[in-house]
Amino acid sequence: QCAGWDPQRRVGGVCVRPVPVRADPAGPGGVMVSWAVHDLLALDPAREAECEATREIMNLALAEMLFALGYAIQPFGPSGVWMATGSRPEGREA
Repeated sequence: QCAGWDPQRRVGGVCVRPVPVRADPAGPGGVMVSWAVHDLLALDPAREAECEATREIMNLALAEMLFALGYAIQPFGPSGVWMATGSRPEGREA
């Protein structure tokens, strides 16, 4: 997810970060894609469940969209972040 100092994290939305090969020992690296929740929701302790649900739903929506657009994707880490690793191989339908 976007780092705490990154302005994109405060306003929410899609966060895109490169993943170098050294950070992905099982593969060629790629581009990490995740949803950053706006600080108005993320910093409200009374809405923690809504924040997590929003992040989970939006991360899944991003994965579906990337797959539909023809990218090969895989989970990256335990927090619902996805990594696009290039074009999806022929024969894998959207």
